[in-house]
Amino acid sequence: MKKTNILIAVVLVFFMSSCSNEWLNTAPATSLSSLDAVECYNDVYSLSIGMYHGLRGTSGDPDRRYYGADFIFYGDVRGDDMQARTAGMRTSLLYEMSYTALNVPNLWQKPYDVIHRANEVIFSIEDGKADDGVKANIDDLLGQALTVRALAHFDLVRVFGKPYTMSGGPASFGVPIMNEPHPASYLPSRNSVEEVYAAVISDLTRAIPLLKSAKSNGFINSWAAKSLLARVYLYKADYNNAYSTAVDVINNGGYALWEANEYVNAWKSPYGKEMIFELIIQSVDAWTDREGIAYLMSEEGYADFILTKTFVDLMNRSENTGDVRKDLMGVPTLSTFTTEKFWGQPVFLKKLPGQSASDLRLNNIPIFRLSEQYLIAAEAALKKSSPDQTAANNYLNAIVSRRNPSRGTVTATEATVLTEKRMELIGEGHGFFDAMRLGNTISRPDDGWHVPLITDSKTFDRSYYRAILAIPSAEMNANSSIREQQNPGY
Repeated sequence: MKKTNILIAVVLVFFMSSCSNEWLNTAPATSLSSLDAVECYNDVYSLSIGMYHGLRGTSGDPDRRYYGADFIFYGDVRGDDMQARTAGMRTSLLYEMSYTALNVPNLWQKPYDVIHRANEVIFSIEDGKADDGVKANIDDLLGQALTVRALAHFDLVRVFGKPYTMSGGPASFGVPIMNEPHPASYLPSRNSVEEVYAAVISDLTRAIPLLKSAKSNGFINSWAAKSLLARVYLYKADYNNAYSTAVDVINNGGYALWEANEYVNAWKSPYGKEMIFELIIQSVDAWTDREGIAYLMSEEGYADFILTKTFVDLMNRSENTGDVRKDLMGVPTLSTFTTEKFWGQPVFLKKLPGQSASDLRLNNIPIFRLSEQYLIAAEAALKKSSPDQTAANNYLNAIVSRRNPSRGTVTATEATVLTEKRMELIGEGHGFFDAMRLGNTISRPDDGWHVPLITDSKTFDRSYYRAILAIPSAEMNANSSIREQQNPGY
């Protein structure tokens, strides 16, 4: 898998002075020719900063295909509620779903690059390279790297493997697990979906007791790892563990839901009380610039992808009249769009408005929010071995009452929880994945403002072969071990 950069060799150019006391000002290490170049805790810390940069991407990164942009809009434009504004946009190919293995967007390479960076941190610590540091700090770095590695493997298996809940899903092809050091010549085959989930859960359960619990802006703590673990359990349909883990975060994490009068303005400020983990983009040195998710989403940016008529109609239902989330939906104001079918409709999502000097390119990227944990707890309460309708109602209505105080109490069902999740987490990369794990049908009706779609991509469910991405042909050609393991249909 030479193409994937799983085991690529790169150079750490600043280690000559990184073991001094100036490590806080050290640039991130994004490359390493050999772990022999790592000499001390400060070097390992620098590697960890490079790991976070890989999750986010920068304006100089030719491959933005992770949380900087592509992975988030992957989870939105393939579903019911967001779409490419028109053909030829950056989101179009994933939205239109007309690709083949030859031109499929490459969401394979970047997560594996991040796994490689996380492994450099893990292997360096396990090799004793950070032993000059304080043990609590060393453990914390190890926990962060284990969590990032788990996140990347989980994301990969959701994109390239069948949903765990699908018939035959656990035993089907997932993705190669890269948790051990290997020579550069190593060509891994695909592990099963079940094996990948087991590896992810193992990394997270190992990481949580190592991590510090205090919030450190831009860095993973134990509550971020637990938030990911609750999400993983939900996708695995392990509802007992999903419930207990999410409730732990809710009750003990020290975070709080935004109130109705806080919600809209909360998106304009970083590090809010509901944000468990967000990737920092607060300076031009580390931004994703015009290729970032905030710029792609904004009318003032590329206006690349927008809300569908399906979602606008959902928010316009009578029961949602007083919902504060409607204030994050913007009607076009630029004359550029006056001829578009959506003219006059609130199609622009304003969740990432810019948090610094009104520059929307400077906007942190939310990865885990407390509201998701409430919605996980609500769904899992209904489905765990001893269903708890009261708990489900309470967790669901904790969100409803803070987003639409005039609505009144809602009875929790799978449908009402999912609808609330659609409204709450729109634009954060969840919608398509939820539909796939639940076996729901995606519908893109012609009576909206959808771009012309091939017939198969207008209405589909998880049995549609394009609901799972092809492994890019270049990867298949570079790795003989997976050459006969392409996803069906391609």
